[in-house]
Amino acid sequence: MKALPAPAAVIPHVGSCVLLTEIVHADEHGLDARARITPTPYSAPDGSLPGWCGLEILAQAVSA
Repeated sequence: MKALPAPAAVIPHVGSCVLLTEIVHADEHGLDARARITPTPYSAPDGSLPGWCGLEILAQAVSA
């Protein structure tokens, strides 16, 4: 089985702006990725992420 790249290696983001944690599976039909919610520059004071970050996580998966 071929090793999959780290998300930071295939999307145009760096550091804490990379919201994907792992690429689980990728082939010509699609990609499965994981995102672990941890404090980011976008976090609210309670550590949660605003709803629009869900769209950013999706966009990063599409980009990958």
